[in-house]
Amino acid sequence: MMKKIGFVLIGMAFFVAISAVTYHRVGAGETPQAMQESPEVRLHCNSGLTLCGRYCKNLQSDSENCGACGKVCPAGTTCVDGVCTHQTRLLFSFVCNQNGFDTGIAISNTSEDPFGTPHESGVCHLYFYGDGAPAPVTTPPIAAGKTYTGLASLIAPGFQGYLIADCNFRNAHGWAFVSDIGARNFGASVPALVLTVPRPPSETLGQ
Repeated sequence: MMKKIGFVLIGMAFFVAISAVTYHRVGAGETPQAMQESPEVRLHCNSGLTLCGRYCKNLQSDSENCGACGKVCPAGTTCVDGVCTHQTRLLFSFVCNQNGFDTGIAISNTSEDPFGTPHESGVCHLYFYGDGAPAPVTTPPIAAGKTYTGLASLIAPGFQGYLIADCNFRNAHGWAFVSDIGARNFGASVPALVLTVPRPPSETLGQ
């Protein structure tokens, strides 16, 4: 008889313990189903990001979610400002507006040609690196067959260093002309290099 009472007491204690654990896990008024769904319901993304499924994505620059969740950019394009675009990156290795020198910069959109190349139009974002580097500059839209020109003294006064132009269209080509102010005594032209991104590590260059 005492053994039966002992088993009953142990069973009651076990039931109470399980009930307490269950109540603690579920919480005030929550069901087990709500517990499973709550992590997704409570997920919030930081400013500038959008929840796509279970992950926060930047729809302005994510090539697999460009402008909308699940919108994948075609091969050869990248996501810029929420639109799938082609890109050309140009390196102007020396630009100067110091010590009496100035630099003229030209960027041509060469997608207009006699070969049937599709015409494209877009802007170039100019990034400056060096002494006196200003904030990035965005050019006006450059249509097919047109050329953007600018002077360092106007777009980057007091700057000396190099410039990378990130153009959101194919077939951009650039040229720079360094001279004394007024181009009276000295002048040298430098073509811009077309960069491949991602760029290879420096130790692999020349191999």
